[in-house]
Amino acid sequence: MKRKRQQPSGRDATVGVAPAEISDRTPAFAPCREYLLLALILLAGTAARVVAYSNSSVEHYDEGVYATRFWFAPPDYGYPLRRLHAPPLLPAIIQWGLIAGLPPKLAALGPSLAAGCATIVAIWWVARSWFHPAVGLIAATLCAGSEFHIAYSASALTDVLLTLWLILALQCLGFAWRFGEVRWSVLAGLFTGLAWWTKYTGWLPLAIGLTSLAVLAGIRGIASWQRIRESSDRQLTLVRQAALLLLVVVIAGIIWLPYWISLQFAGGYAPIAANHAKYVVGLWGWPSGLGRQIAAQQVMQGWLGPLAVGSGVLLATMFPRLALREMTLPRAVALGWLVAAGYASLFVTSIVGGALGIVLGFWALGANSQISPAERERSLPGLVLLSVWWCSLALATPCYWPYPRLVLPWLAASWIGTAFFIARIISVEPACKRAASPVHRRFIGWSPTAVFVASVVAAILLPLDDVPGSLPGRDRRALESIARQIRAIRPGDNLRAIYVYGEPALLFQLLAAGEPIVSPLEYIPRQPASKSGEPIETWLVVGPHVLAEPAYQAAWQRVRPQWEILQIIDYHPSQLVWLDDQDPTHRNREREQSASRFQVARLRWPPR
Repeated sequence: MKRKRQQPSGRDATVGVAPAEISDRTPAFAPCREYLLLALILLAGTAARVVAYSNSSVEHYDEGVYATRFWFAPPDYGYPLRRLHAPPLLPAIIQWGLIAGLPPKLAALGPSLAAGCATIVAIWWVARSWFHPAVGLIAATLCAGSEFHIAYSASALTDVLLTLWLILALQCLGFAWRFGEVRWSVLAGLFTGLAWWTKYTGWLPLAIGLTSLAVLAGIRGIASWQRIRESSDRQLTLVRQAALLLLVVVIAGIIWLPYWISLQFAGGYAPIAANHAKYVVGLWGWPSGLGRQIAAQQVMQGWLGPLAVGSGVLLATMFPRLALREMTLPRAVALGWLVAAGYASLFVTSIVGGALGIVLGFWALGANSQISPAERERSLPGLVLLSVWWCSLALATPCYWPYPRLVLPWLAASWIGTAFFIARIISVEPACKRAASPVHRRFIGWSPTAVFVASVVAAILLPLDDVPGSLPGRDRRALESIARQIRAIRPGDNLRAIYVYGEPALLFQLLAAGEPIVSPLEYIPRQPASKSGEPIETWLVVGPHVLAEPAYQAAWQRVRPQWEILQIIDYHPSQLVWLDDQDPTHRNREREQSASRFQVARLRWPPR
């Protein structure tokens, strides 16, 4: 029996089994060739993100909040009420980049750019460890070619960095449960703490871990009814895994504690929770939230993402030593439809493919009688973590205001599940192939059709508005150009102070362009700014976030005689910004036009 397990078996070369078999034995794929393919995928993904970086700059409201910390004095060192938006990790990284002398654009966008490239490797590591080297490379391909992930990797937002910490935390937690080693729990707690310092939802690994532990207990409880003699071993395993998870919670809590204490001097966590509660739409808003997320993804979709799906299918068919399934006409048509589904709606393709991959994972684990109980025990945690990860975010994400970037952690889980799905429908374990029932073979052969049908239905039910007018593009340098235009307005050569009302991203651009005196303001000033006690020329820049607000318009009418409008500058937001405020399925042209300009005014002093 021992000698038999030392020899490579048919199932070592398949994706129908668990991670323990794959990592504990010699991989079916030569590591040097696997690493070479990974390097090529990483190179392609990095190149796409560098191209996006070259067409990007700080433009989003939240980007401006995070990126302006360098120019503020103590005690806050940040844009007013910055703590309501996110914890201080990303702003601090950007600040230290500026202190180190990096160009402002690189300091602001560099952290997400690095995190986006690292996510390609992280998602490969997770998918490879939990399933198979082929699954890892396919998942890395889907991540590298995701235009949605590429766009946010060239931003100064927190979501790409949060997704990286989440992936690493769950990977380390899975290893802790699988190997029973404390060091992995320590690392999982560290990455969870970093996620918590990046975004207020950084506790997600803890929630996923607690839910996964309950699911594992339920699965083992059902299995123990069939095998009473193993129940004590299962209970011992569960107790150890609970202890390892508790260690993760303790370490993450210790890391989070200093920031939580600092919040007590600024009103505590209650204002932050109240601010977030305003954006919760609840279960009643789930269908509309999901629909708008799908529509937003269709706006941002291009040719690169579907090409990544096709590359994943091709990679799975070419993977060495995989036993390929018989390529019948239905299977060939189904695989073609799987690729075509990416062009219909890539987001739905990934989500449905991820769900089917999870189902196939449990199916393969339960149907393969050649897997020993010990191997099944080692394989189960990763699959349960992935399923809870996917299901929890599928429920929670559309219940929040449909900011497109919020789906990134859900997409990461979907890429892993979709990669397993692609590899599973193409490869086959010889023993399973002989024993598979007709229903099983039919489901495996035609399951890509389900992905295609769901994608087409989504594309039909969520058409974009056909009112004339183009959708926004991908170039994100509009505010950088507007800052240069404002700098070029010189009605006089006197020293000036520029107040920016409700537009932190433009504030960043003006400061980065070298404007000497720039400050945020939340009201229309009636007195000029001063230097050394003497009044100086005072300007006010107001943009889309407040320009069309009734309260601002009423206040502006009261002080209008004191101000001279110097210029109205048209603004064309990028997709990334436009989709936060606009619903592509129900476009409001009048609102779009009113929210697409900046007003530059100068205070008349002395007043008339």
